[in-house]
Amino acid sequence: MRNTIPEILETIPEILETIPVILAGGKGTRLKSVVGDRPKPLAEVNGRPFITYLLDQLIDTGFTNCIISIENTYRYGSNNIREVIGDVYREILNIEYIVDMVSNAGTGNAILDIANSEYTKLTFNKFIDLLVMNGDTFIDIDLMDFISSRSSFVLSLANGPINAGIYLFSLSTLKDLSSYYEGYVPSFCSIDEHLLSMLVTFGKTITPYVTNKPFIDIGTPETYAQAGEFMNGIKHNWGHIR
Repeated sequence: MRNTIPEILETIPEILETIPVILAGGKGTRLKSVVGDRPKPLAEVNGRPFITYLLDQLIDTGFTNCIISIENTYRYGSNNIREVIGDVYREILNIEYIVDMVSNAGTGNAILDIANSEYTKLTFNKFIDLLVMNGDTFIDIDLMDFISSRSSFVLSLANGPINAGIYLFSLSTLKDLSSYYEGYVPSFCSIDEHLLSMLVTFGKTITPYVTNKPFIDIGTPETYAQAGEFMNGIKHNWGHIR
């Protein structure tokens, strides 16, 4: 049975207007030697799938709904994220799974497809923004502060500077962008390399949310080996609702 949004959330409009999207596709080729055929978000860190840290972060922020975008490759079998995580996480977070039927089309195309799908229009028509999170990265920030800042993406100075893989997009802007670029969106379109530049060309201002918080990407065996210690150092202090 679906959970309802607690009445207390009605005092936080950003929660009601924003739907988180976790990008959990990708083949994890570089990690295959250590995690096998499972998708990167299911790689175990401290005995639990890495993606559950992101789901906990969403819950601690106050979200009760999210979308997980998965590739068709992982739609069936033991590596199916839905099979492992379920439709309701911790009896709090309702999860909708959207399957990206075109393999290796890039994160930008995945987001544009979600923004323009009839399913999204029918199921998530009350939402204004997409909070997009890479399913194989983590940064310990206050997500509500990021959303309230109306910044475009998170920039960590602790590791670089480096794009930390969290973005905020207006659904209406993404729809307008798709119409503007109809027929000209690259067959492979990533958020970092293509979508942000397309938004600038479209006349939108891209602003970073700058933080000194550390960031981890488990995309290589070397960084994956560091993930357990990194996540052990994370305190659950993002929450606005307990």
